[in-house]
This record gives sequence, C-alpha cells and structure tokens, in this order.
Amino acid sequence: MAQESNGLLRNLLVIAGIVFLVVLSTAAYRVSSTYSSSNAGTIRISADATVTAVPDIATFNFSVITEGGTDVKALQVENTKKMNDAISYLKAESVKDENVKTSSYNVSPRYENQNCRLDSECPPPTIVGYTVSQRVDVKVEDFEILGGLLEGIVTKGVNDISSLQFTIDDPFSLEVEAKAKAINRAKGKAQDLAKEVGFKLGRVVGIEEGGSRLPYAAPMMESFAMDSRGGAVEKAMLEPGSQEVNVQITLEYEVLN
Repeated sequence: MAQESNGLLRNLLVIAGIVFLVVLSTAAYRVSSTYSSSNAGTIRISADATVTAVPDIATFNFSVITEGGTDVKALQVENTKKMNDAISYLKAESVKDENVKTSSYNVSPRYENQNCRLDSECPPPTIVGYTVSQRVDVKVEDFEILGGLLEGIVTKGVNDISSLQFTIDDPFSLEVEAKAKAINRAKGKAQDLAKEVGFKLGRVVGIEEGGSRLPYAAPMMESFAMDSRGGAVEKAMLEPGSQEVNVQITLEYEVLN
C-alpha cells in the first residue's frame, strides 16, 4: 500500500513538473515576442511637392480629307498634292523635319443602299465613291509662329485640325526637382514628429514614390474655319498656360527607443 502511494506521488510530481515547464516556456516566448515587436517598430511619413513650369512645345495634328467619285487614283493625287503643299509650308516656316510625322493614310469606299421591297430580293449596296484621308502629327517649338502655321496650312487645303496641346518636351528635370523637395519635406515632418512625441528616428527602411503630370490642353478655336474667299477668318490667340509636375514621397523610418 505504501509503495502504491509513493508511485502515485512520483507521478503527480512528474505531471506538475511538465506543467511548470510548459508555463515557463510560454511566458518566455511571450516576453521574447514582445521585445522583438517593439524593437522593430517603424513609422511612415508622406509628403508631396509640386513644380510649375511654362510649356516649351506645342503639338497638334491635321488632316486632308478628300471625297469624290469612283476614280480612286484621281482622289489620291488631289489629296496627296494638298498634303504635300501643307507639309512643305510647315518646313518652309522653320518646322524641323523630325517634328513632322505622317500618322495615318486611309482610303475608304462610300456605299449607297438600294430601296428594296419587303417581298423582293434586295441587291447589295453599291460603291458610289471613295474618301481619301491623310493625317500628320506636328510638334512646334516656337510659339510665336504657331497661330500663323495653323492659319497657313488651311490655305494649302487642310480641312481638319485637332488635338492641340501645350506641354514640356523633357519633364525629367522637373520631376527630379519635385522629388527632391518632397523628400526634404518628408524628412522635416518625420523629425518634427519625433521631437514632439519623444522618440528617435533610425535609418530609412523603405521609400515609395508616386506622382502625376497635368498637361495643359488648349481648346481649338473657331477661327480655323474658312470664309467664302478661302482665307482664314482670324488668327487664333493661343496661350500655353502652365504645367504642373507633382510627386509624392513616403519614407519609412525605424523607431528607436
């Protein structure tokens, strides 16, 4: 009987020891986890900056659209002559060769549907003529001649002008300037926050960048229409305005106790 009691006591002691070790290891894990999390704390600070500049180029496109009968070759000759005259005019007015680019050339048939009775077979549509069109993209670096160019190409046979925009030819330098300002603002905000709250900043462990450019698009003017004598009604007043380059920077710092 005494032996059974001793055996039971030993078993209880073993179980108690196991429970104690489990509790001790769990507590140690909690302490270790808490210390690791607080030691690796970070803070994220965002700031943005905007740089404004006056555009230095203008871009637009123009088309010559010729409609006629079924003599496609004659339509192409007429259309090509007008387009060549317009391009030659631009180059004579100091627009560089590399700033003039043909972007499309189309020949499209025009159909006529037959009036058919519901109780009879309807013949297929017939081709009654063709439309020939060419489009050219242009970049202009001298705004002083822009209005005159738009007026002049109309007198050469151009009958559609669109997509006039003022922009910056190389925005990279503005983006670099805006990025530097945003980084300095983010650093200043982080230092001010650390001073007010009472912690120390560690090293930067992450950087995120975002930004957008806002181009300025000028509306096309009605003054590009032709009057009855074939001349431009009035030279358009075209203003380039300004363009903004905005960059946002987010810095992630270590937080030191």
